Amino acid sequence: MSAPDAFLDTNVIVYLLSADERKADIAEALVAAGGIVSVQVLNETVAVARRKLALSWDEIHTWLAAVRACCAVVPLTEADHDLARELAARHDLSWYDALIVASA
Repeated sequence: MSAPDAFLDTNVIVYLLSADERKADIAEALVAAGGIVSVQVLNETVAVARRKLALSWDEIHTWLAAVRACCAVVPLTEADHDLARELAARHDLSWYDALIVASA
C-alpha cells in the first residue's frame, strides 16, 4: 500500500500534535502524503482533543480542516456498522476499533 492509499487511524492524527518529535514528523509525512480517514477517526480525534489535549473548538476546527485538506474522508455507513459488529465479535476487537477497520 502506498502512502496516498494508507488508511490513517486516530493515533496518527493525534500524533500530529505530539511532543515526541519523531511521532509528530512521521504523522505529518503520512498526512501530507494524502492518506484516508473515516468520519469515525474524525469523531475520535475530536474526543481526544477535548478530553486529553484540552483544545478549544476553534483549535480543533483549524486542526481538522488541515487534515481534511490533505486526506480523503470516507463516510461511516450502515453497512460499516453491520460489518463492525461482525468484526468485533469474530476478532474480539473493541467497538471503536471495529468501526475503523470496517470503514477502511
